[in-house]
Amino acid sequence: MPSSSRPDTMSGTNYLSPEGAIAPTGTWTVGSRAGDYVFVAGMRGIDPDTNELVEGDEARVRQGFANMLLIAASEGAKPEDAERLTISGPTTAASSRRRRCVTGCQGWA
Repeated sequence: MPSSSRPDTMSGTNYLSPEGAIAPTGTWTVGSRAGDYVFVAGMRGIDPDTNELVEGDEARVRQGFANMLLIAASEGAKPEDAERLTISGPTTAASSRRRRCVTGCQGWA
């Protein structure tokens, strides 16, 4: 998978913008690489083809995971390479559906 990156020569950090990733909705990048570490920004369930949120709670969670996986994979990382994954969201009735999806998202897919 081709990866596009913009190096920061002062810090040695590469800012990632892989083909097929969502367009950032602010002044941030979707990921960065510093040495052997790849950092992926927080992802919402945005469809990279339309840059719009997908419909439905479970679909949004699954799309967010797909977005994270694409960015990590652009630098050769696999789900099992992850050191930490933090999940947050609103506390609503939909939270239990999100937990079921996350629990069932074996391999992030």
